[in-house]
Amino acid sequence: MPLPITRLRLHLEAQDPIHLPEYPGSALRGIFGHGLRRTACVTRQTDCTGCLLHHHCAYAYLFETPFPPDKKITGLNGNNAPHPIVFDFLNTASHSQPGETLTFDLSLVGQGASYLPYIIQAWRHAAQRGLGKENARFRLAAIDREETPGDNRWKRYFTPPDQRIESLEPRPPQTPPFSAEPLTVAFTSPFRTKIRGKLIGPREFEPDHWLRPLIKRIEHLRLFHAPATEPPLNIPALLAAANTLRISDKQLHWRDWTRHSSRQRSQMQMGGLSGTFTLHGDHLKTLWPILWAGQWLHVGKGISFGLGGYRLTQNA
Repeated sequence: MPLPITRLRLHLEAQDPIHLPEYPGSALRGIFGHGLRRTACVTRQTDCTGCLLHHHCAYAYLFETPFPPDKKITGLNGNNAPHPIVFDFLNTASHSQPGETLTFDLSLVGQGASYLPYIIQAWRHAAQRGLGKENARFRLAAIDREETPGDNRWKRYFTPPDQRIESLEPRPPQTPPFSAEPLTVAFTSPFRTKIRGKLIGPREFEPDHWLRPLIKRIEHLRLFHAPATEPPLNIPALLAAANTLRISDKQLHWRDWTRHSSRQRSQMQMGGLSGTFTLHGDHLKTLWPILWAGQWLHVGKGISFGLGGYRLTQNA
């Protein structure tokens, strides 16, 4: 599966004590959105709806991602296409003292990497605003890049106050050889999905509840953000393979998470499944490239806030 991805690791140095919620996705994404709008928006409208630049704006593309005028896909809900930016807070500390570094990862899909200068400037603006209820000050200390997604070889890419950045060429994930089943999946952030309007809990969870949206998500990301030369996935064959898998050792529980929505001025319940499960089946090898890439792309509801992350372990 050749979907190109750029993996970055951002280092923010605390200048004041920083205290984040147990799950920091809403706070960090929110402040990034403020910084990105300040960086990219030239009209200063409070709402992007009806803006002449809506399909040519870095803020809209990265943060709201409108459907291109010539593309609207059946089965995609809402007014937005999948975002080309994915936050991963697996190694993000909840508390940082002055001088300590707060770290998190970003995945940029396809042409999303071309907007990196806007992302850098957005975090500079975010630092001026401050983080959390205390508006704690911080600075963008450095950005690392993983040479190839999944190879865990990180190199320093950008260090302020340097104003020069090299162009990024997104690369497909480096998928390791598939050894043998079974395969253990560990959710690193809550997985949240609905079937017929009902949230899926630990008892109801089956592999199809997770694999079907993952396959479709990767195909939609390819369609909207990858070069036109990238071939489409064989969705029917992949879904058929997913339907043959079996699940065992299901150790899942519900993890509650509440975030405050500034737009709706209310508390939003965003809980989901946490824990591990094991997959078996002859067609795991067919799905292996999809499963591997999905670790950097996430799946389910709430992906914008870093939900739906997972890691894989081959048990051979």
